[in-house]
Amino acid sequence: MFIEQIKFFFNNTLKNREKLLVVSSLGSVQIVAVSIGFFTSIIWARYVEKDVYGQYQVILSIMTIVNSLCLPGLSESLTISAAKGYDGNLTRIIKYKTLSLLAGSVAILCIAIYYYFSSDLKLSYALFIGAFIFPLFQLDSIWAAWLNGRGFLKKLSLYRVITIISTAVMLLALVYFGIQDLEILVLGLIGLPGLLSVLITAGILTQRKNTEYDNDSIK
Repeated sequence: MFIEQIKFFFNNTLKNREKLLVVSSLGSVQIVAVSIGFFTSIIWARYVEKDVYGQYQVILSIMTIVNSLCLPGLSESLTISAAKGYDGNLTRIIKYKTLSLLAGSVAILCIAIYYYFSSDLKLSYALFIGAFIFPLFQLDSIWAAWLNGRGFLKKLSLYRVITIISTAVMLLALVYFGIQDLEILVLGLIGLPGLLSVLITAGILTQRKNTEYDNDSIK
């Protein structure tokens, strides 16, 4: 009886320790995100032209609005199906999400054409570039949802930190070399996270344990 109590105590201790490690890792991501966000905001304010920064924020806002119309509920569906162990839904949802994001790219291209005929050529050209990067850039919602559903929170935290730090390093490099072109900023600061999202998404596809589907999870 005493030995069983000791085993029970140690098992609970190990489980609680694992939970604490996961919570601490998620908390660390938040700290890193806030710290780097503060650091990059200083770089934007001191070393990037105000007009360029303003136009860059316009592009991010357009992408955010368009993405909110590209089947946003799929991420929640993926989290639910991943938690249930239906890994077959991953490829389906990637397909649906990609198609919706391609439609979003068309919308961004239309906005770019509008700015082109409005004689705002810099913003127009940057939006043209952003339209092609857009589907890649927004894939982060897919891999984050799947990792969250499967309980791979340490990997989720790691990938988040890698993306945040990589983008910050890219900004530093662009500023160091005196690059103020809006098109290059979009290509570097949006394209790099997009490329990382493609690599991470390809990686999680190899981590599936089955190909079972759950149609109820996809609404």
